[in-house]
Amino acid sequence: MVFVWLIVCTNLLHLALALTKDQIFQHDWQTYHIGIPFKSIELNDTLITLSSNGILSTINTTDGDVLYRYQSDINPVSLDSGLIPIDSNSFVSYFNYENLNQSLLIVWKSSSPYGSIENEFIFDSKILSVQPALDKLIVFNDMSISVINYRKRKNSIERIFESSSLIKKTKTFFDLELKEVFIFVETDEGIHFSKLSNFDLKPIKQLEIYDISTMRYNRGHIIFNNDQVFEIGDEIVKVDTKSNFNLITNKLSANSLISTIVDKFEVINDHVIIESNNHINLFNHQNVSFVPNVAFEIPREFLDSVYLSYFISSDDSHVNILSVSSSDVVSYYVNGLLKWSSDQSFTDIVDIVILENEHTELSISSWSSFLPEKIELSPMKLITSMIKNLYKIVINDLKTHINNDNDQLFGMCKKLVVLSKNNKIGVYNMNKHESYKNQLVEIFSIPSNIKIEKLHLVNDEVLGVSDDGLFKIDIAEGTCSAVTEKDNITTIALGSKLIVLDSLPEVLYTSNHDIELNEVRGYKIVNGDSFETFHYSPENEQILSLTKRSYGNDKVAQNGIVLSDRSVLYKYLTPNIGVITSYAQSSNLVVIRIINLVTGKIYGSLKKEVKPEIDINRDINVAFEEHFIIFTIPDSKNSLNTEICSIDLFESLKPNQKFTKDVTEYSSFGNSVLPSFASQCFIIPFYKVNDLSISKTVNNIAIKDIILRTSNGQIMSVPKMMIDGTRNGVIGNFNRNGIYGLDLSLDNTKITSNAPSIYSSVQSSSIVNKFTFNPIIHFSSQSILSHIRRLTQNSLKDSKLFTVPTNLESTTYVVSIDGDIFVSILRPSGSFDKLTPDFATGTLIMTIVFLTAGIIFIKPKLQRQNVLRLWNL
Repeated sequence: MVFVWLIVCTNLLHLALALTKDQIFQHDWQTYHIGIPFKSIELNDTLITLSSNGILSTINTTDGDVLYRYQSDINPVSLDSGLIPIDSNSFVSYFNYENLNQSLLIVWKSSSPYGSIENEFIFDSKILSVQPALDKLIVFNDMSISVINYRKRKNSIERIFESSSLIKKTKTFFDLELKEVFIFVETDEGIHFSKLSNFDLKPIKQLEIYDISTMRYNRGHIIFNNDQVFEIGDEIVKVDTKSNFNLITNKLSANSLISTIVDKFEVINDHVIIESNNHINLFNHQNVSFVPNVAFEIPREFLDSVYLSYFISSDDSHVNILSVSSSDVVSYYVNGLLKWSSDQSFTDIVDIVILENEHTELSISSWSSFLPEKIELSPMKLITSMIKNLYKIVINDLKTHINNDNDQLFGMCKKLVVLSKNNKIGVYNMNKHESYKNQLVEIFSIPSNIKIEKLHLVNDEVLGVSDDGLFKIDIAEGTCSAVTEKDNITTIALGSKLIVLDSLPEVLYTSNHDIELNEVRGYKIVNGDSFETFHYSPENEQILSLTKRSYGNDKVAQNGIVLSDRSVLYKYLTPNIGVITSYAQSSNLVVIRIINLVTGKIYGSLKKEVKPEIDINRDINVAFEEHFIIFTIPDSKNSLNTEICSIDLFESLKPNQKFTKDVTEYSSFGNSVLPSFASQCFIIPFYKVNDLSISKTVNNIAIKDIILRTSNGQIMSVPKMMIDGTRNGVIGNFNRNGIYGLDLSLDNTKITSNAPSIYSSVQSSSIVNKFTFNPIIHFSSQSILSHIRRLTQNSLKDSKLFTVPTNLESTTYVVSIDGDIFVSILRPSGSFDKLTPDFATGTLIMTIVFLTAGIIFIKPKLQRQNVLRLWNL
């Protein structure tokens, strides 16, 4: 009874606090992509795949659920990486990297579906192949052969052979009965052979005309090209066979097992799969029978497959097939019947837009059920029936609609529309906490004759930009049609960029970063005609990004920062200011330039030194909102750490000094005031940051958060007040002695002989933040938005991290687009947001009454139980 009351009181307490079930995580979900597999094995009803973006996945073969994923720290991996089974409880994976002459070998225990690493080995060259043999692994590199006893804890690698020429191909066979390993190696000098027990590679002249990649082994014999047989003894001797066509073993041909023409066959251990007459037939060639163990028609979908892998069940009753189509759909078949499939197109996402859901209304038909079906009831029964029906409507029907209406009112009903690299459109619900498979509500392909490069949202319609023009994408119907003049949509081409507008203003200034030309260009658009106003291209530097503010001054809640003595530092809020980030490889400098995007004037530049081995695609990240610039770079002293810096721009560093008029009257032409700045850098230990963003809310009143995505797949947040240039930061002015475009260093060293470094001033004490300064940023568990999840990276090296405001102040969606899609919310004042005028006051009062009644009811029983316990009764 006590337990029942506890449940009732807990549920009522949730209602009183306006909290629903699992509210903390109801907007928190992610996709679990495995990438496009190119290698796969199956152990104990668990499918293990390896994809080109370095993801090793273990998958439940029953329903396709991803049980565990591991992603290589370095990706993409090359297609000569591999998966090798050792026994029923362990396997080997090895990763060769496309851009690095290095490899990683991992020994896994597969007894747990979530993966367990038994040992790791690093090689300084690519791995060609791996052969398990009892407790040893024979590893072939491009210039050597090594033997590893992987059961030992010490990572001891014994190199048994050094090649004088490049090893091109290898083939090894382990004979369990003989407990011997046969090794074949192909180099420029020919094909060599040796046994592991008496290792001595010797050339075999008679095999030089054959391709060892076609070699197969069976009980002391090797077979080339399915037609030539050699016997392995003290010497390798060619054997004459009765049939030199479609040989499975030295004594058995595929033609003898089936009466129809053999299209192709594949030998898998003791089994052979023969494709003939549009059917797949399974035979056990060790127990020869002319009746196949399994036979079925080849699925039509296999015609579109770019990868097929066959697995045989232990009782020979099932042929399991993993198929990857040309449209990136991964499917799993059992005896030709589809068991599950998963579209991996959205591992690589090109562009996204956010779409508001349509408002849902309560159907009139729901209220019609208020009346009973039979009116000819007695008055009492009629009233009883009406009360029951009304209760059903209120409790069951209205609950769903009220929740939907609240979500709509609070701006939570949004859809994430994504464009994949292979020209597919996916639509995800953002506001429901369900399986990620249920979040994907729509998926369709764009016609093959149309290649969409970018998405735009105009008048709540999704538009796609291609080389052939502009197309309207109907999410509901899953169609794509060309935009016509009736749609009243204006497009303006600016170099390689296409601007899409729902209406054409009389005058419009805009700018564009041309990656191919390595320059930033400014444009003025007058009545649809565009004119170039400026172009900027730094010498001996690569422009990495052009960053602009995402909202104007009308969305800035405060135009100043109040200091502890109630004086004010006024933010520098001149519109049309952008940030150009570039990298000078010769001097290993990251350069942050502040530019007026209307006039093209460079206000100044700040430089930061980095290490030469920096990855400019992921290691340098910049965000700009209101008056502050946040950027991250690897720590120049320790590459395992990240340095995060803030550049806060002010009209003046002297409190209460304001040079401009009202914030809405700023002009990019008339305002000649250059900003002062305060800058400070902090260290994030043991994390590498791959992307960053700044939180936005509907009115931007709430405290800003800096959102970070790390290289180990975590999403974190840190308050902007911690990453602040006024926290014991260095200060400066871009307009010293009337000189424009000063070249300053954030490393507090002079970059050029005629440019001063950042200097201190008498005003520095007035802007120093008052809470304790600590240059190290430590993250608590509450700061990790992704919780225990690890998000994967895509192969494009292009990710997106952004926030989407809702109608609740200080509540915003956080969206991460990379190898996985991750959606969560930041809601530091969620309880306050719920205290709106429509707060359930009656529910609160009823909750108090029920809690009081519960206490009165339970207290005597507890007292009696305590007395009985004292008397051991």
